[in-house]
Amino acid sequence: MFRERGIVIHAEDCVNDYWADRLTVEGLHLNVVGVHPAGGHDAHQTMEQAIRMLSTAEWAKFAGRMEKAGIAVEFEMHALSWMLEREKFAAHPHWFRTDENGNRTAQFNCCVSEPEALDYIRERACALSRIFVPDTNKYYFWIDDVASAGCQCEKCRALTPADQCMILTNAIAEGLEAGRPGAKQSYLAYCATLTPPKIVPRHNVFLEYAPIQRDHDRPLNDPGCTKNAGEIATLPALLDFFGKKDAKVLAGKDRRKNSISEKRYAAGMPPCTGNWALIPLPPSAASWDRIMRSCTETRPLRYTTVSCTPTDNYSICTLYSPEYGVFFYRF
Repeated sequence: MFRERGIVIHAEDCVNDYWADRLTVEGLHLNVVGVHPAGGHDAHQTMEQAIRMLSTAEWAKFAGRMEKAGIAVEFEMHALSWMLEREKFAAHPHWFRTDENGNRTAQFNCCVSEPEALDYIRERACALSRIFVPDTNKYYFWIDDVASAGCQCEKCRALTPADQCMILTNAIAEGLEAGRPGAKQSYLAYCATLTPPKIVPRHNVFLEYAPIQRDHDRPLNDPGCTKNAGEIATLPALLDFFGKKDAKVLAGKDRRKNSISEKRYAAGMPPCTGNWALIPLPPSAASWDRIMRSCTETRPLRYTTVSCTPTDNYSICTLYSPEYGVFFYRF
């Protein structure tokens, strides 16, 4: 039923055997793993750490185990602050965004109406395509890790957050393709970019849907949960706009649980995380059994489903598994 099924882990988790052992468990049937340097204000620094990691023996061992198990490796990261270094602000303040007070600032993203900035991002994306080389030729180089930080200059203020994200995504996608023919780049739909843009995506851009502001303690289709209703409302329009080819659903770890993962690992306990996935309809009883067994045979699993409309051939499946990480499914 699934073409690709995988998990996203932090880059630092690749240098020990903990996750490698779990990813290769017989019967789990994963075929892709996403390596994610942590985001936030220090995303450019965690990317540099990940770049250094790629030359280590520990990474070679992890990558070798994934290859032997038939698990493709991808890389997912908030990469914009690495592509457009904040230190460039002193020499090129016009490359950076204007905030709500009318001041140019080096904090978060950039001015998407500045051709020089976009050209520089294309060059850096081209260079980055040769550093992080995914087995699938699919790249996930996202804008900065912030709910909303668009440029408010005279040229940009008429653009929605989604349109500004699309302009940046197109520039990254163009740079990636220059460095690696056939490369594809994701448009990250989350927070302020959940509404479909009007800017046309390049041919090598696909949808990555990540409603991270949802309430993970409530079903995504819960009619009594305003937060979840808002997160799911634009999904049909996003699929119509980007198409379903290569579309991906991504669920981040609950921040409250994420903060204790390291302590749990140090104590020899599995990390705990809330997970969800997008899967095609109709899910038969046998299919659900396979999903549950593939997640874990020894841990409890709760799940819910919703079909958005009778004509939509997809459903939302919320999976909670304390044993494994963030599951995603492509359809």
